[in-house]
Amino acid sequence: MINRIFLVFSICIFLSSAGHARETLIIAGAGPSTNIVTLFFQNFAKQPSAQNYEFVVPQESIKQAGGVRHSFSNLFGRTGRPLNLAELNYNRKEIFLATMPISIATGHGVHISSMSMRQLQEVFQGHITNWKTFGGTDEEIITVGREPTEALFTELKRYYTFFRKPEFDLILNKDNEVYEFLKSPAGAFAISFGAKVNLSSLNLITIEEELNAGVRLGLVYDKKNEEHPLVLAVKEYAQSDEWKKIVKTSGAYPVE
Repeated sequence: MINRIFLVFSICIFLSSAGHARETLIIAGAGPSTNIVTLFFQNFAKQPSAQNYEFVVPQESIKQAGGVRHSFSNLFGRTGRPLNLAELNYNRKEIFLATMPISIATGHGVHISSMSMRQLQEVFQGHITNWKTFGGTDEEIITVGREPTEALFTELKRYYTFFRKPEFDLILNKDNEVYEFLKSPAGAFAISFGAKVNLSSLNLITIEEELNAGVRLGLVYDKKNEEHPLVLAVKEYAQSDEWKKIVKTSGAYPVE
C-alpha cells in the first residue's frame, strides 16, 4: 500500500515538473542592441510572466537583416535601428527598448578629448589627416567606418549628412571589430563611431556643439504574434518605470 502511494506521488511530481518545463527563446540580431537586449531580458526574466522561459541573447551579431529573418522562426529578433519600410512590409512590428547615444572614440595614442563638429566633418571627409592639427602627436589619422547599410551608421547618416560621403581608411563589419581595432596597437591613432555603451572604455571625444545622435534599439516580431502573452508582457515591461530607471543607469535613454 505504501509503495503504491509512493508510486502515485512520484508520477504526480513528474507530471507537474513536465508541465512546467522552461522554453528557451533565442533573441539574435543586430550588434548595437546586444547589450541593451541582454540587460532587458536579465531583468524581465524576474517577472512572473517570464517564469516558464529561458532567454538567450547571443553576443555574435547577425546584423539587422539577420534579426528580422530570425523573427520568422523565433518569437523575437533584435534590432539596431527602427525598421524600414521594406522590413515593415514583411509583417514585422517592433518594440523599442532604449535610445542609445552614438559616440566618437579614438585609439589610445590620441591624446585629445574634444573637437568641433566642423573638425569632425573634415576628419571623416579626408580634409584633416594628421593629429598634429589638434595639437596632438604627429601621426596620420586612420578613419574607421562601417558598411553603408549597417544599422547604427544608417541612423548616423540621417542626423549628419556629411557622413553620407565619408572617406574611410578602413571599413569593419561588426561592432566588436571596431572596438578591438581601436584597442589594438594598429588602431592607436584611429577614430571611429559606435554605440556609447560599447565604446565607453576607449578615449571618447566630446563634440563641442554636441553630437545629438542616438539610435532606437529593440526587438522585432511577427504581427501574427501580436497577442502572444509573452509579447504583451514584454511590451508592458518595456514601458515600465522600473525598466526606464535601468536604462538610465546603463547610459542610454528611455524611449518615450
